[in-house]
Amino acid sequence: MPSLETLVPGVHRLELASYTLPPFETSNSFLIEDAGVGVLVDAGFYDASSLNFIKATLESFKVSFLKAVLLTHTHNDHCEGLDLLQSAYPEIALYVHGNEYHQVEHFKCLNILADDRKLMVGNKIIQAIFTPGHSPGHLSYYLPEEGVVLAGDLVAGKGSTWIGKPEGNIKDYLKSIDKLRKLKIKVLAPGHGEAIHNPYNKLNEMRSHRLARLEQVRKALTEKPLSLGQLRQLVYPEVPETLTIMADSSLLALLENLMADFQVMHLGSDEAGPYALHSKTKTN
Repeated sequence: MPSLETLVPGVHRLELASYTLPPFETSNSFLIEDAGVGVLVDAGFYDASSLNFIKATLESFKVSFLKAVLLTHTHNDHCEGLDLLQSAYPEIALYVHGNEYHQVEHFKCLNILADDRKLMVGNKIIQAIFTPGHSPGHLSYYLPEEGVVLAGDLVAGKGSTWIGKPEGNIKDYLKSIDKLRKLKIKVLAPGHGEAIHNPYNKLNEMRSHRLARLEQVRKALTEKPLSLGQLRQLVYPEVPETLTIMADSSLLALLENLMADFQVMHLGSDEAGPYALHSKTKTN
């Protein structure tokens, strides 16, 4: 069943069923409203019942003009409901970062949103923050007066977020986490799961987790070169067979980072490897 949570006055989390990754079965959309005007952040829902819930929510907060949908990124579990929304609201504008414009270019009323761009909803200010890493055009949305960040898949309500090739980039992700840590935040709202009221602890946790994964891969290669499959068994031993592709893409993102830092070498002719510690790393 869809659910509604008010984060601060005028900012509401709508938890809606979506086709997403475990452990989640829902994605968050957010309604930002003031003076009868509203925007939605993300639209990962897939059914008419979720659309009806959105309509009822707009009515309950006396939103007579749904101005736009702001996308954090274009993965299906954040934009699958766009067709339903534009059918119900034909003139609704759609905003996305330029790096992911091509993924949704078939939609009408499409606009490119750049880093630091500010939008107004009634008297509320929404600032777009470019936070790549999970995807190349990922945006977070900051309401400076309320101290709220809608962080998409930069963070997760529980556990960690997925970063995998070909779209994920660990270096970008860590920079994006650091970018949010510099903001004045009271509430950090993820794309999946409940709002986070100790935002800096969560951001530090997400950063530490990713650094620990990098170290785990590096240590796994200490004794001898390993293939991608062998690394998966060591780093993600409990991943079910149905998720091995996701695990491998995550490992490739970690390996890309380590290779960029000259800590790991790719010895094979394709992604399967093997991979080895860089000779310089072994001597240090």
